[in-house]
Amino acid sequence: MADELNIFIKEIILDEKVPKNIRKEALDVLLKSVIKSLVRVTGEVYITRFEYLNTVALLRQEKRIQAIKAIRDITGLGLKEAKDYIDNLQKKVKRGED
Repeated sequence: MADELNIFIKEIILDEKVPKNIRKEALDVLLKSVIKSLVRVTGEVYITRFEYLNTVALLRQEKRIQAIKAIRDITGLGLKEAKDYIDNLQKKVKRGED
């Protein structure tokens, strides 16, 4: 079922007749699916540069809970794993390593 869905999404993305905003949303869905699969298979956290910068921005605004929710949504991580990721990222942000 997942393979059929990914094929359908790819067809939407490549179809020039489909409005741009719909193609963009389809691409976002496909990217999230790929990222969650990578996390599940490798155990590593993968996020796009855009999502990384958004997460760093949330941490700078002291919106830690929102950052954890965003990482969970993007990666499919559990609460503890997402919290650990955000804790480590927050340390880097405070040290200026972002």
